[in-house]
Amino acid sequence: MERLATPAHLRAWLTANGIGDGTDPPVSDALLRDARDLREAIHRAGTSIAAGGVPDPADEELLNRWAARHRARLILTGGQARWQLPGTDRVRAALAIVALDAVATLGGQGDGVVKRCEQRTCGGLFVDASRGRRRRWCSMATCGNKVKKANLKAARDGAEEGHPGGAEL
Repeated sequence: MERLATPAHLRAWLTANGIGDGTDPPVSDALLRDARDLREAIHRAGTSIAAGGVPDPADEELLNRWAARHRARLILTGGQARWQLPGTDRVRAALAIVALDAVATLGGQGDGVVKRCEQRTCGGLFVDASRGRRRRWCSMATCGNKVKKANLKAARDGAEEGHPGGAEL
């Protein structure tokens, strides 16, 4: 299911992630397509890096092109760092922040390594900044919990097969 189904969804996502204020101008369908293309390039590049490879040059070029559009400023307001977008072309500036952050993260500028979630139906990426770099899931609350529940159920089912209950004498 597409999470950025409409331009309004993109604007809401930017606001929820602190790079928009909800009053940004309406997002065009073309800009929504650009945002989806950027998202997919980030995911492909991250998946490649998580597997020990390098991103496709076309994905790198797209990320670099978007990152070069960066015109926002990081400001301190109320004790919190916040992006201040330029007066014009605010949505493109917000997407440039996303690209810039992706370039830094995928390029190893942050603390941790990019990994792919080990929950077989997920495919999500995350940055493992844990002490031993042994994190396995994008979220313990969702994917990790699903795997642990499945393992517990499999262990319980295996125990029941080995010890049938209610055997007649």
